[in-house]
Amino acid sequence: ALKDTADADDISKIKAQAKFNILSEELLSMIDYAQKKNEKIFIFCSRRGLSPQTVCGDCGETVKCELCDAPVVLHQNKKVRSEDGLDRYFLCHHCGTQRNAMEKCKKCQSWNLTTLGIGIDTVGQEIKKHFPKGNIFTLDKDTVSTDVQARALVDKFEKADSGILLGTESSLSYLSNIKYSAIASLDSLFSIPDFRINERIMHILLRILDKTDSYMLIQTRSENSEVLNHFNSGNLSQFYKDEISMRQDVMYPPFAHHIKITVEETKSAATDMMKKLQDRLDTLKKEKGVKDFSTLVFPAFVPAGKGRSILHMLISIKPSDLPNERLFGLLKSLPTTYQLRVNPESLL
Repeated sequence: ALKDTADADDISKIKAQAKFNILSEELLSMIDYAQKKNEKIFIFCSRRGLSPQTVCGDCGETVKCELCDAPVVLHQNKKVRSEDGLDRYFLCHHCGTQRNAMEKCKKCQSWNLTTLGIGIDTVGQEIKKHFPKGNIFTLDKDTVSTDVQARALVDKFEKADSGILLGTESSLSYLSNIKYSAIASLDSLFSIPDFRINERIMHILLRILDKTDSYMLIQTRSENSEVLNHFNSGNLSQFYKDEISMRQDVMYPPFAHHIKITVEETKSAATDMMKKLQDRLDTLKKEKGVKDFSTLVFPAFVPAGKGRSILHMLISIKPSDLPNERLFGLLKSLPTTYQLRVNPESLL
């Protein structure tokens, strides 16, 4: 994305053609140019840690949390330096459980564990290799824990003669206008199964563009995605039309209201609870005068702890079919073992 205020000569010196790496030749050229000009640059990273996912290269098993079974993220202890990997650990971003990363595959006992995706720490390490004297600042939830610390770090960055600020989405609230910006990778966001994800990606892109005075670079393997095509063309009205049409086709908000019902029990108990509820709802729908609604039962995107299972039921209702007093009466009568959320932020 190029702003009209950018100098043509500056851009010609930055641009380069290269295959996708952690840092493309184009991004390396951009950093180098900014360093030589004593300009500051912001680089957005969508994930914390070194790598958002680790899998076994032999059997394909994903390394998961031993407590809640969610995929773990590879991190590095920045206070410890080790050449044999002892400074690395797995952290579960779901429940916070942490363990040493020196382990074999739990399924096939192979040592061939392979990392997937680009985390903010990996980007920082790669920049340090190419620019060992570079003044690198990192702003994410692993490096700062309070609003005061975040503002102090950004203030230090802005007062520096030159520097590279690496930040996740939370850093955008603190960033002031900057001449150059880059996105290390958006690809991990595209894989999130959330109906709002394209809206979220567009929001991130527009926020970074708004804070960029001259040149914004995007690294991605998804260059042909609709959201990036709309962003590059500046056609936000068509982006809105496409998104709203998709939501209407599949009955997502604002074309339907949703009630998400959750049970967390042993697998057999959770299945039995959901079956009983489904039977009651099916019986209700057959009664005369009951307005229409649909139901869908599915497992949670993030698993529960060992020995437990999480099941969701999603009830979808068209605005024209409200109010539905018979349905609401049934839901109000449910015991507290059923958790209810009306129009939840996430449908997963």
